[in-house]
Amino acid sequence: MNADAARQAEVARTAPFQASPNDVAAIANRIACSDHPFAVIMKPTDKCNLRCGYCYVPHRGHHLRMTRDVLKASMSMLSAMLGWRRQLHFIWHGGEPLAMPLSFFEEAVALQRELFPGWFIDNCVQTNGTLLTPEHVAFFADRGFSVSLSIDGPADLHDKNRTFANGRGSYRRVLEAVSLLRERNQAVGAVVVMTPDIAANIERVYRTMRELRINFRINPVIQIAGDRSASPRYAVTPDDYAQAMIALFDLWFEDDVPLHVDPFNLIVGNMISDTVWGCDYHGGCLRDVICVDPDGGVYPCGQLAGRPEFRLGNVLKDDAPAIFAAPMYARLLDRRHLGIAACEGCHHRRICNGGCPVAAYMRGDMLGRDYFCEGRHRLFDHIRRRIEEDVARQAATPLPAPRTGGQCDGRPRPAG
Repeated sequence: MNADAARQAEVARTAPFQASPNDVAAIANRIACSDHPFAVIMKPTDKCNLRCGYCYVPHRGHHLRMTRDVLKASMSMLSAMLGWRRQLHFIWHGGEPLAMPLSFFEEAVALQRELFPGWFIDNCVQTNGTLLTPEHVAFFADRGFSVSLSIDGPADLHDKNRTFANGRGSYRRVLEAVSLLRERNQAVGAVVVMTPDIAANIERVYRTMRELRINFRINPVIQIAGDRSASPRYAVTPDDYAQAMIALFDLWFEDDVPLHVDPFNLIVGNMISDTVWGCDYHGGCLRDVICVDPDGGVYPCGQLAGRPEFRLGNVLKDDAPAIFAAPMYARLLDRRHLGIAACEGCHHRRICNGGCPVAAYMRGDMLGRDYFCEGRHRLFDHIRRRIEEDVARQAATPLPAPRTGGQCDGRPRPAG
């Protein structure tokens, strides 16, 4: 095949999934004109009762707790700046958010009702599950909170890294939390943190989550460039990521159980629709998220919280326009895939939009490619191929012959 033929073949191969129109202004406008809720990551405390091996939050002797003043100032800031949007998704994170008393969340809901009348407000708690009580579950169920637990697959894998301060594993307590939530018919989601052990045992992880009937998201661990305090044994390479995620996709794609697995739902959706979703793949994610620390510090993303160079301001000291006009915020917005040279001409740009800026930063270059870029290329190619094969197979399957001798009125008829 000559060079011209190869180029034509590549164009034909990628055509169904190209952005249209493909000019810079149109893509930028699509990203900016999002109609989904603005995400607010609230970290009410940096305290946690677990000592997970891969945790990026430092454990201090003195722990911060969010005051009512910080809570109200945070919501006032959002009300002032996002009145045009009127949709907010609060993610209560940590630390461990349930280390705060239940009264804190009662106060938060009261402030939401006071400051956001007529808005669409959604609340989600991301918890390790070990402090969950029947009182928590009743409150969350009554107020419409969703709950996401941290579960790293089967007990032996989970307990290897997710331990209490005394070294005891937390898996049993997490399963008790699942039972408590199910007793109130509360939906349960989960985050699975991908380490090399998880990647090597991805089928066991999937079977466990399937057995538990829990939708989940995969979060891979990244080794921070130049950070010698973090052990590299928890980090996965792009190759580890690709192999594990391809195997996981096949398990999910071939399974009849309707389990929701991120990022597969997002990737497939981005391949077949004009709307780009997903934190990692949005391209303009920093337009749609903010994080508030226990002391009122504001950051562009929860993973950047506590890093002084990314601090945009403080809700107790700075007004909303000053926070959102911070030079660092403007610089991060420029990181969108439109400015990443390595993404120019990439046939996957329509799907991932340059990937996660934090993943790029962790490896030393905020304006560079996502650390897992090469692994995601392999994953995207595999997913695309599986979808095309599935579509072709369905197209080749003849439709059943129509029944005769009766008019279809939409009502079920006896078998046989």
